Amino acid sequence: MTPRAGATPAPPPSFLPAPGPLPYDGSTVSETPIAPAWIVLPLSGITCVIMAGYLLALREAPDDIVPPSRKRIRSVSGTVSIFTVALSGFGFGYVPPSDARTFVLVWVTVTALLALVLVLAGIDLFDSWRLARRARVKRRAVIAHAARSLLVDRPDLREADARRSAERTAAGIEPPGQAGKPDLRLAGDQPSRTPEARRPSDPSEGERP
Repeated sequence: MTPRAGATPAPPPSFLPAPGPLPYDGSTVSETPIAPAWIVLPLSGITCVIMAGYLLALREAPDDIVPPSRKRIRSVSGTVSIFTVALSGFGFGYVPPSDARTFVLVWVTVTALLALVLVLAGIDLFDSWRLARRARVKRRAVIAHAARSLLVDRPDLREADARRSAERTAAGIEPPGQAGKPDLRLAGDQPSRTPEARRPSDPSEGERP
């Protein structure tokens, strides 16, 4: 058939879709949850039970074993972790991606709870460092007190320390005001107790048998 003069020729047939956005009908989003519920939910339930037992044991622990500050921090952290595990199991095994509103809400909440758990872990780390530093200071105080008690309870040691102080004063190692006073410092704080400092001032004393 011959086209008429001046008529526009028809475009060739095309199998490609027309340009522009395709209509979205939700058929590409999964209607099923991420993981089977019969796997995820029992695992999350067992984890929550174990963590609840840990919290009960932590509450019953005496204060001399678990300090109160550590007990409070870990109780809050364990409670947040239980909610995180339970909500994660719900998101994996129950909420399908097709339910966009619930899916996003669940996983945004899980992310926020995980961030909170990390913050609590950092606080627990700082508290452990603080408790270790306090225990170290207390241990040094106990050792110093034991050394002082030993010098007070043993007059012979006190007299020997007084004699050594007098010798160091005579040798110019110790100020004169300290002569005759017992030295109550720890061994680590006494640079004068080195073998060189204990060497007698008189050379003839070192030659005695």
